[in-house]
Amino acid sequence: MLDADTERTLRNLWILGAMAQNDKLMTTDTTFNICPPSTYRGVMRAWYGENRALNLERVEAAVRRGIQYVLTPIDAGATPEHAMRASQRSRMATALARAAGGLENMKETYKDDAATVAHLTLLVQECTAVEPLVACSSARLRQHTRGVVHCSADVRDAP
Repeated sequence: MLDADTERTLRNLWILGAMAQNDKLMTTDTTFNICPPSTYRGVMRAWYGENRALNLERVEAAVRRGIQYVLTPIDAGATPEHAMRASQRSRMATALARAAGGLENMKETYKDDAATVAHLTLLVQECTAVEPLVACSSARLRQHTRGVVHCSADVRDAP
């Protein structure tokens, strides 16, 4: 079972992945919220004290927590706890991959702000860099007793 902070991170990454172009993200609550385009969206965001820099900090924190969770080593073993941790790790890696798509949409939303686009680009790169590392780590666990696994582009095809 995931602890509350990890569950919140997972949920927020899934919400990031649901972002469409021109949506705005609200991060004042512990769980992110999406504001679709509307007449009163700007007023509502101002009322809640939303601003782009703070939102990007919170998005970055969620992405980094997700990456930290995914990259935390899992001890080799065939226990139920090991299987549960591996499953949770896979869910978080999927959420990071999905978040990258939402962050790409945010880049289009903020295309006139070069600093924001640069920040979002780096976050997308971080999200997408995790998948090969997870695949490599998973292959290494599967071949734990068979020797060394060399992580390369084709590691996902390892038995």
